Amino acid sequence: NLLDDSTAVDILSEMKVFADEISAKQKVAERTEKSIDEARLSYKPFAKYGAMLYFTVSDMSNIDPMYQFSLGWYVGHFGNSMEVAKKNHKISARIDGIKEAFLHILYTNVCRSIFEKDKMLFALLLTVTLKKLVDEFDSPEWRFFLTGLAATVGTEPP
Repeated sequence: NLLDDSTAVDILSEMKVFADEISAKQKVAERTEKSIDEARLSYKPFAKYGAMLYFTVSDMSNIDPMYQFSLGWYVGHFGNSMEVAKKNHKISARIDGIKEAFLHILYTNVCRSIFEKDKMLFALLLTVTLKKLVDEFDSPEWRFFLTGLAATVGTEPP
């Protein structure tokens, strides 16, 4: 009889304890995963910010082929901005601090790398990108700025 076998009963009781430990660890892992996902999602707007700034810097090669910045260069400055930014336990304040530090580092380093005549253009492109990020950008006005009156033929002026 299986119940009379003390070795089998001991093994079964050990397996139950082991199963309970695994179950408890799975619950802890699920809570940890949920907290990591929440933290990751709170940084999602910053990912969009970083991507748009990268493509703004990358587009500088359209102005002069010499203005080519690698992703590694960009990521290096991003990492530096995380170290330089003020530490804060509130995630939104931390993100704002990283954004500020990163924008300063990025602007400073790009301006070191480009000709004086192109620095104002870079500042304009950066400003337009930042305005797009906060939905304060008016496409018809931008089109008018770039092309003049020709872009508004047949439409109301902005």
